[in-house]
Amino acid sequence: MQVQATYKNIWSLAFPIITGALAQTVLGVTDTAFLGRVGETELAASAIGGVFYFTLIMIGMAVSIGAQIIIARKAGENDLNGISHVFKQSFLVLGAVGLLMFFIAHFLAPVLFPYIIHDTKVTEAATSYVICRSYGLLLWIPLLSVRAFLVGISNTKLISIQAIIMCAINVVLGYIFIFGHYGFPAMGISGAAYSSAISEVLASLYALSIIRFHKNYKSYLLFDNIQANKATINTILRLSAPIVLQNFLTMGAWFVFFVMIEKLSTHALAISNVIRATYMIMMTPAWGFSSAANSMTSNLIGQGKADEIFLLLRKIITMSTTIITAFIFVMALFPHYILNVITNDQQLIEDCIPTYYIICVATVVLSIGLNFLSAVSGTGATRTAMYIEMTNIFCYLVFVYATCFIFKTRVEIVWLSEILYWTMMGVLSLLYLKTNKWKNIKI
Repeated sequence: MQVQATYKNIWSLAFPIITGALAQTVLGVTDTAFLGRVGETELAASAIGGVFYFTLIMIGMAVSIGAQIIIARKAGENDLNGISHVFKQSFLVLGAVGLLMFFIAHFLAPVLFPYIIHDTKVTEAATSYVICRSYGLLLWIPLLSVRAFLVGISNTKLISIQAIIMCAINVVLGYIFIFGHYGFPAMGISGAAYSSAISEVLASLYALSIIRFHKNYKSYLLFDNIQANKATINTILRLSAPIVLQNFLTMGAWFVFFVMIEKLSTHALAISNVIRATYMIMMTPAWGFSSAANSMTSNLIGQGKADEIFLLLRKIITMSTTIITAFIFVMALFPHYILNVITNDQQLIEDCIPTYYIICVATVVLSIGLNFLSAVSGTGATRTAMYIEMTNIFCYLVFVYATCFIFKTRVEIVWLSEILYWTMMGVLSLLYLKTNKWKNIKI
């Protein structure tokens, strides 16, 4: 369970997460691609509804990251009992979070959306999407504890298998539910929500069954004597609370971004949803490396090797930027082919091209900034990571507001905010790491 800062170890941890993230991205892209063939209203509504939903998911993900950091620290110390104990407590905490997020999605969205969305048809479609998809939160969020466990012990192959299963189920069900095949009625945007929720839950139950019954995980005793422990729960919440706020602000800011874009026009929102789906594809490799940066940073500190953190980051960023730059270069050569996967509206595709090239640049910048921020969280300095995020979000929203409402620029100019955001992220995170204040943090 102790890991070394080698390229091989980085890749072995990051690659399955990249595969899993790619499958997760395909899930979102599939919905967008299908809805892009239903209508522009549905495409626009799925942007706002999807970002609202993922804001709730990221709150659960934040709690799981807090647990993941502790599990990775226990793994670095070779403490199997500690790993098992943290997993059990994280499962209980995330169960409560999942229930809370369900109520927010099911009951708050119908009240909130009419006040913030200008177009009535978009409001109705986005509300339907969130309500239909909310049922998946009841199981999907609690089972994020499985992901925290697997990443924490640096055994991530199951994550990629889980995500591939989820993607496959979503493609099949999305095709059936959205368009109405094999005797099912055409449900449109509601069908997209149902197919995504069902696929997430079934894939998560698969992963849960593996760690419950497979011999490789029996030594951890993950499901024996599950009882709430107030001290451990408080530790998880203390560590994850800044990440919760950080993720909520991040996704909340992106939600506000799309709301502001909607004020420009429904067409601008449709462009941004196509770009959002494409952007998610482009940034997929970065998530794997950022998870590696987070987990391996905590693991090395647990081993007493804090001095190797900058060596680790240099290797991770070298691998990340090299792979992502090559990936983006290929995607930049064929914009029309890539965008045609998302929508068959040729005029919409042409209007997306300028923004497409902007996010190509933003993704390369992201591959650096995200890793530095993940390392800050991995040291246990989650509060500092939150402050960095809050500073970035403030500047980000000021830029978006100015470009949307004061200067009323074209949509591609608004998307320059992504380059600003990730540049500041990298600079501020690196400046903190160089202070070495994180060496005094105890978990």
